[in-house]
Amino acid sequence: MLFTDYLAAASRAALHEVGAAASATEVLSVDESWMQGRSTFGGLTAAIALQAMQAHAGGRVLRNFNCNFVGPVDDAPLSLAPVALRSGKSVTVLGCRIMQPDGIKLDATAAFGDSRDSDICVDPAGVADVGLVEDGAPLPHVAGVTPNFTEYFDYAFTDNKLPFTGRGDGVMNGYMRFRESAVKADAALTPMLLLGLIDAWPPATLPLLRKVVPASTLAWNVQFVQPCGQSRATDWFRYEAKIAQAADGYGFTHARVWNERDELLAFSQQTVTVFG
Repeated sequence: MLFTDYLAAASRAALHEVGAAASATEVLSVDESWMQGRSTFGGLTAAIALQAMQAHAGGRVLRNFNCNFVGPVDDAPLSLAPVALRSGKSVTVLGCRIMQPDGIKLDATAAFGDSRDSDICVDPAGVADVGLVEDGAPLPHVAGVTPNFTEYFDYAFTDNKLPFTGRGDGVMNGYMRFRESAVKADAALTPMLLLGLIDAWPPATLPLLRKVVPASTLAWNVQFVQPCGQSRATDWFRYEAKIAQAADGYGFTHARVWNERDELLAFSQQTVTVFG
């Protein structure tokens, strides 16, 4: 199935009215092509949860998304449990859990807010100079190492800091886009698709390593700055990630994403685990 097909399925499953108590609805099973090791690609499961929440946001603009990856989402059927946490005069906060027969796998919240008048207006820092997309290196496919889901994305590593090469310095730059095999033709970029693009990148900690070791994302926060609708999912998006701190098998990374018009779309912060 396409990434966009899974999102459509999540929307259909979320049509029932949500209340203060979560109610689980079986949605679908994810096929093997979207796996990363023993788990489904986290960018897809996070996007499915966000899609279910957005269905109940009343048209308000997504401002913030948080999730904890509680456990690996395997090939068993998954269920969605969206819940309304609060809806005020300008902000609606929703939650969603993804569950499988053996327990909770993902726990997410999102805040949707109307715009309002304010005396504060601070422009973001300038666009990161990450080089030219045509000079970037693709992510090589290595059997048993490269996750299955990466076949749905194009990558351009402009700094040659590929995972497990020992070339890392705490910064990872480049570009990414969905391949046409992953989304419906001419699909407009949505916050859900943007989650998929951001999480498609390997953690910025991995280029520091010289050997292949397991790694995963534990927690994720994304702050959305610009509306996504002016871009297509198959456009190239500029990406810069930096390690804020790493030790004891955990790392904290900060990333920014821009569209082809150099408009900042989102800030991303992840807590990642590495077993080496």
